[in-house]
Amino acid sequence: MNTKKIRNNRSLFGMVRANANRAVKGVKDERGSVESALVLIPLLILFLVTMQIGVAINFRNIDRTFAQSEASERAISGQFTSGDRVMEVNPFGTFNSLGILITRKISSIPILIPFIGSFINRGHRSDVTGIAVIETLT
Repeated sequence: MNTKKIRNNRSLFGMVRANANRAVKGVKDERGSVESALVLIPLLILFLVTMQIGVAINFRNIDRTFAQSEASERAISGQFTSGDRVMEVNPFGTFNSLGILITRKISSIPILIPFIGSFINRGHRSDVTGIAVIETLT
């Protein structure tokens, strides 16, 4: 009978030791951390590229709105700057003289990823035009 109790105690200690070894081995195992780093780096680059495209489109749209507003304002007031182009249009030989005012606005776009500016041909700038009709030219 004594031998059975010892064997049961050995198996109990053996189970506790095996469970403790598995727990320690599980803590030391870091296979998942390398895999997550390999996924997170491209995911971060993809996120920043997407944000850069969003920022560029937003800045271009804002610049386009300002350029169109300036063109309309200058066409109404008749005060042109040196960068403006005025084209005369004579519609069908009438007595009215029309003109088209073309303004140009160039501004820079902020870069979120430093090396992405070298891939873009135009650099980090936005070049938009605004067009308005001048009804009377004098």
